[in-house]
Amino acid sequence: MRFLILLIAIWRLAQSEKIYAGTYQQGVMISLDGGQTWATKNTTHGLGNNHVEALFVSNGKIYVATTSGLSISEDEGSTWTTRNAANGLENDHLETIFVSDGKIYIGTAEEGGFSTSSDGGRTWVNKKTKDGLGHNNVRAVLAVGNTIYVGTDNGLSISDDGGRTWTTKRETDGLPSKYIRAVAVIGNKLIVGTRTGLVVSLDKGRTFQGANEIGSKWIEWIAVADKVYAATRAGFYISDDSGATWRKSTELGDKRIQSVFAIAGTSKVYVGTSKDCTSPKIVAAAGS
Repeated sequence: MRFLILLIAIWRLAQSEKIYAGTYQQGVMISLDGGQTWATKNTTHGLGNNHVEALFVSNGKIYVATTSGLSISEDEGSTWTTRNAANGLENDHLETIFVSDGKIYIGTAEEGGFSTSSDGGRTWVNKKTKDGLGHNNVRAVLAVGNTIYVGTDNGLSISDDGGRTWTTKRETDGLPSKYIRAVAVIGNKLIVGTRTGLVVSLDKGRTFQGANEIGSKWIEWIAVADKVYAATRAGFYISDDSGATWRKSTELGDKRIQSVFAIAGTSKVYVGTSKDCTSPKIVAAAGS
């Protein structure tokens, strides 16, 4: 049987051969041998939904954002606990996830806004436009200390006080589009990907500079390791200077790249694409 697998998200543990891949229709796929073989974890194992939007691995736990809530596994996907609207989330259709210092940050689609949990997802604090968020559809989330960056369908919302108050940046502030799709930080640089290009900020989002080499391409994902990598709908881009300049991967050409993951100190980059196949397609691209 052949089916379409869209790799939504990829995660690999440092100093390990474990790779975690979230797919569009088949749930979570886990490899213990660097991608040679795969085990599928889906609704039959307790996953909330086989439609995975994003995943995050932290302290031995797998966090999976699905269209039916947040599923968490502490045993490599053998069993799952799902947190959803019954636990206080505004919407079950999750779009993105970030985990740091034991805190879970969630972005939702379908007007669900932005949510945080400090107790493993048992309870949630929700933020929406009425609280100062730019839009209730959230596509990207990143937390650095007490600063939270939330990419929405109407700008980049930034909180410097842990989410109590928000400032939103849009085209009038130098962003190429109000539709934010990816956010990353490397050193003192904030990198923001939108539907029509990528920009860099040296002052935590107060001003932005364009990345001319990428142009107006739709950015899907940004990964930071020894280099910075940008997945777009028309190719894969690499920056050797923290996002100041970019070059396109000739090996991948104009392929639509859905996700990317890299580990500092290694030479491999894992790239997720759309592929009609019977197993996930992991493209290992040289980091140089």
